[in-house]
Amino acid sequence: MRTAKKQRKRTAAEAATKSFDNMVAYCEGTLCRHVVLSREFGEQIQKCEKFCDACSKLKALEMRLASFRSSMLTTTTKKFSRDTGFEDLYGGGRRGQLLESRAYGSDDDAGGGDDGTQPLSSLIRDELEKRRGSNKPTATRRRVPKNCPVLEPKCAAIKEVSVEMRVEYFTKLHAEMEKNLATYGVINERPRLTLQDIKNCAAEVELDIFKTKKNIHMYRRALVGWFKSLRDLTSVGDLHESILAYGSKKDIRLENDELKNQCTLLGFLRQNSIKQE
Repeated sequence: MRTAKKQRKRTAAEAATKSFDNMVAYCEGTLCRHVVLSREFGEQIQKCEKFCDACSKLKALEMRLASFRSSMLTTTTKKFSRDTGFEDLYGGGRRGQLLESRAYGSDDDAGGGDDGTQPLSSLIRDELEKRRGSNKPTATRRRVPKNCPVLEPKCAAIKEVSVEMRVEYFTKLHAEMEKNLATYGVINERPRLTLQDIKNCAAEVELDIFKTKKNIHMYRRALVGWFKSLRDLTSVGDLHESILAYGSKKDIRLENDELKNQCTLLGFLRQNSIKQE
C-alpha cells in the first residue's frame, strides 16, 4: 500500500516537473506559440503567422530573452572588511558564514533575485493575456443581410443577439401573427390590415423586445411567450391585442390622412372661388 502511494506521488511529481519544464521551454523559446501548444495537445499544427510574439515580433522577443538570460547569470556579492576579527579562519568561521548568508539574503531582497524572475513573470503574464484575450468577442460591425426584414438591424442593444438570430425570431413571430389574423377573419370581421401591416407589426414588436430586454435569455424568453400567447388565441379564434391595437392605430392614421386631404381639397376650392370672384 505504501509502495503504491509512493509510486503515485513519484509519478505526480514527475508529471509536474515535466509540465514545468515544458512551460519554461515554451516561455524561453522562439518557436511559434501555437505550434508548441498544438504539438503538446496533439492537434493539427498550423503557424499563426501574426497572432503571437514569436511570429509577429521575433526580434523583440529575442532581445527580451537575451536580457533575461544575462540577468540570470548576474550575481552580486559583498566583500567583508578585514577588521571583522576572524579573517584568520577559513571563510571567517561560523560567524563569518552567518554574515555571508545574511549578505546574500539582503542582496536577493534588494532586487538581485527579482532580476531573474521578473522578466520571466512578465513574459508568462503577457502570453496568458494574449491567449485570454483571443477568446474575447471582437468589436466588429454587425453584418446586415440584404433585404433585412428587422428594424434597426445595426442596433447592438444586446451584443449576444446577432442580426441572424433577430431575423429568425422575427420570421417566427410574423408567421404566428399571420395565422392569428387569418383564423380570426374566418368568423369575424377582419381589421383593415394588409399582410404588409402584419409584417410591420411583427417588426415593431421584435424591436421593442430587443431594446427593452437586458440579455439574450430575456430576449428569447419574451419572444417564446409571444409565440405561446399567439398560438393559444389562434386555437380559440381570438385576435391578439397587439394586432388589434395596430389596426386601431392604422384606422386613426387613415382618418387623419382623410381629414388632411379634405382640408386640402376645401382650401383648394376656396382659393379657386376667390379667384373667380
